[in-house]
Amino acid sequence: MTPLQLLIVLLPTVGTLAMLFAAAFAFSGPRVPGRRAFGVFALLVGTWSGFAALEHLAPGFELKQLFGRALYLGCATCPVAWLVFAARYTGYDRWLGRPQLAALLALPLATIALTATNPLHGWLWADVWLESGPVPNLGIEHGWWFTWVHVPYSYLLFGLGLVLLVSRFFSDLAAYRAQIIGVVASAVCVMFFNVAYTQGGFTVYGLEPSPLLLPVFTAGIGWSLFRGLLGSSPLSYREIFMAAGEGVVMLDREDRIIDINPAAEALSALARPLEQGLAAAFPFLPVAELEAGGKPRDVRVEGLVLSVHRVPLRGPGDGPAGSAVLLRDVTAEWRERDNLESLASRDGLTQVLNRRAFLELVHERLDGRQGDWPLGLLFLDLDAFKAVNDRHGHAAGDEVLRETARRVQAVLRPGDVVGRIGGDEFAVLLDRADGTVAQRLAGRLEGVMVEPYRGQGWQLAVGASIGWAVYPADGKDAAALLDAADGRMYAVKRERREARESTPA
Repeated sequence: MTPLQLLIVLLPTVGTLAMLFAAAFAFSGPRVPGRRAFGVFALLVGTWSGFAALEHLAPGFELKQLFGRALYLGCATCPVAWLVFAARYTGYDRWLGRPQLAALLALPLATIALTATNPLHGWLWADVWLESGPVPNLGIEHGWWFTWVHVPYSYLLFGLGLVLLVSRFFSDLAAYRAQIIGVVASAVCVMFFNVAYTQGGFTVYGLEPSPLLLPVFTAGIGWSLFRGLLGSSPLSYREIFMAAGEGVVMLDREDRIIDINPAAEALSALARPLEQGLAAAFPFLPVAELEAGGKPRDVRVEGLVLSVHRVPLRGPGDGPAGSAVLLRDVTAEWRERDNLESLASRDGLTQVLNRRAFLELVHERLDGRQGDWPLGLLFLDLDAFKAVNDRHGHAAGDEVLRETARRVQAVLRPGDVVGRIGGDEFAVLLDRADGTVAQRLAGRLEGVMVEPYRGQGWQLAVGASIGWAVYPADGKDAAALLDAADGRMYAVKRERREARESTPA
């Protein structure tokens, strides 16, 4: 085999391998818009080039025809992949759903079917023969389907893709003009040599130039797409990006997602958030309020609290190139803060509100009261608590206080709140309670308090005296209501003591 023959055979072979590498890199490398569609396009170009190489290497006429027909698997379908890539890359892809993609593939699939049955009708190849040359290859007289359907349709799709790219270049929102220039220039070169072959019979040593040169220009398209990210995102940074526990979403200037790490992808509402808008992929984010360089915001979503921070990204010449949204799970921090707040507002023994938190709640309820809704307040004091401590110790006294809190909470209605005011004194804030309701609830509480308290080896009857007050009749602030309820409570104690003293022994 002469050096020229070796070169002609190696060129499509190397091109095929290069396209396989380009496709693998597109699927797993930096996530620029349209990368998956470009990966499919590279695979189809590699298919075209690979079967062309096999055709050149095939020893017999029949085998050359077999591989010549097989290369249409890539030749017929890569224009569709090109248009899809251009639409995805430029963002003009809202029209492109599965039905539209199926319609675009209808003619290419028909072309592939006709290649398999060509000996029966000759629509694709009217005649085929073996030509001599540096590498013996097929001479083809194309049929009407190739000339009037396949070629015009392929050029139409390539042309539409170029129109999308050029329109994006002139758009005020274009973020990748240098990339677009490289992509368009490479695509125009492909079109030029293919038109020269189909319309003017241009060949490279008797061979069709497209499968020889298309991988070269496709590699140029890939280089234009990925070179910026290759220069700014070496492997070590890439590994850190993918392994980071915080979510990172890379956006272009139009808020399309061009890269996303697994931590952020797990939070997305879409199974495939790449190349989608930020608002669609993360509907729980206040996108309109996230200014690049602004302060982080905490957002609640599905039981989590996320700290969201948007930072600007700079491109060549320090110009704006997009932004990055950082998502950090701060749920544990919020829970710790809530726990600290709970510890600061709860009585350590009974776990009801402490005096400070209870009074703050009364103030809030009074300030936020709507219309003429009344508010009630109960003041409860245990009658024989000192005797419990004296006879059975402080452990028994603590158990009595805990049981008192449980009994009070069991009687309360939704919206009512209990607090420990100090020692053996408790207060209850009653929601929407007038004097009648307050007295009725006080009576119910007195009823549960007369039940004996039981502990390890002891049983005691303690009882409680309860006073009540109602806003605004008995006071217009927390202190006045507590004083009024406390006064009625002591009146109850005094009446009971006088009743006991007047009862004959």
